[in-house]
Amino acid sequence: MAPRSFALVVLASIALAACNSPTAPRLLPATVVVTPGSGTPPSIAASVAGDTVVVTGWIGVNVPCFEFSATASPRRDSLVVTLIATRVGGVCTQNTAVVSYVITVREVPAGTWQLHLVYDGGQSPTGTPVALDTQITVR
Repeated sequence: MAPRSFALVVLASIALAACNSPTAPRLLPATVVVTPGSGTPPSIAASVAGDTVVVTGWIGVNVPCFEFSATASPRRDSLVVTLIATRVGGVCTQNTAVVSYVITVREVPAGTWQLHLVYDGGQSPTGTPVALDTQITVR
């Protein structure tokens, strides 16, 4: 085998190994449903059913000006769930309001996890980007 071909095989092997690395973050299937509302905001909480983690809570934003998405990735002994508020372009009415959300994360590996709910954009109800830091057990 020529030196150049050998180098390409080694690089390809390293790249494939990195894709399956336990330390490389991978995304779990996550969905979010938001409901604009008023009144008393719900508590921020997490629950587990099988391999599914459900995070409920609220965030204060300009309702018509944001779209929401969520990501989730296990990292060592932590499960980082991120609620992303993306500003929508164009003209929108500035209405500060409470938006309730339900984030569903599926295919969470069994184990005890430190769940970190992080806000990316919008206003954190707790005043910090980490809205929830709690321990969960997935069986």
